[in-house]
Amino acid sequence: MNESDPAPAPRKYRRAAVIAGSVAVVSGVLLGGVALVRAPADHDDPTPLFSDETGIGPTVAAVPPSNPPEVSPSPSATGRTTNGPARKTTSEPAREPASTARPSGPISSKKTGSPADRSTPATQSEKTTTPAAVDPSVNLAASKAVSESSHTQDYAAAHITDGDVNSYWEAASGFPQSITVDLGRARVVGRLELALPPVADWNRRTQTISISGSRDGSSWVRLRSGRGYVFDANSAARNATGVSFTPAPVRYLKLTFSANDGWPAAQLSELTAHSS
Repeated sequence: MNESDPAPAPRKYRRAAVIAGSVAVVSGVLLGGVALVRAPADHDDPTPLFSDETGIGPTVAAVPPSNPPEVSPSPSATGRTTNGPARKTTSEPAREPASTARPSGPISSKKTGSPADRSTPATQSEKTTTPAAVDPSVNLAASKAVSESSHTQDYAAAHITDGDVNSYWEAASGFPQSITVDLGRARVVGRLELALPPVADWNRRTQTISISGSRDGSSWVRLRSGRGYVFDANSAARNATGVSFTPAPVRYLKLTFSANDGWPAAQLSELTAHSS
């Protein structure tokens, strides 16, 4: 080296310049993943790994970022894209909020199915526990569900528990026919009151009826064997008749009609059930 040549920069300053460039590269690469920056291969400075002036050595290993790597935007459940880490999705479809959900068709308050279909099954307790008898004046069948073997026109069996003696059930022609009243739970029953409309045009007729009871709707006991019951619209009874039998705990009452000498079909306007 000639005396006129400028003196080279001390080695430690040259190394600082290299390190400064390395750090700049590291800071740009760290955002995307892992990078390793090395000092020049001919660097053989035996000085310590970190210098007093910079605090950064000639070799820097970039540490991977703690956050998950970025992923390409993916469609969300609503069709929009989302930025950021991929999220685990489930197969459950998006649901409309309850407050805004609307039925697909017109709203109707009419119940479907027969009353017997809407009744609840008897529990084990109802099948085995004997209920207490209630006041004999209480009608245990008021507004209770009724099923039927058949009906004609709009004379459905629901009329026999609606409290209106002028509305009635009439089955299709032919016998036997039956109606079943669900009292809702087991009740002690010992008497029924049966009626037809108290209108003179109904005249007098005799219907043959048998009565059975059940606690579960499948096992039945005979409460009253079949016999003829007179309904006379022009008598003091006003087309009504009573049926008494040994009180029994039942939930279901089934009346089976096998004959009617005044009309070729079974008929009944009202049925009330009492403890005695």
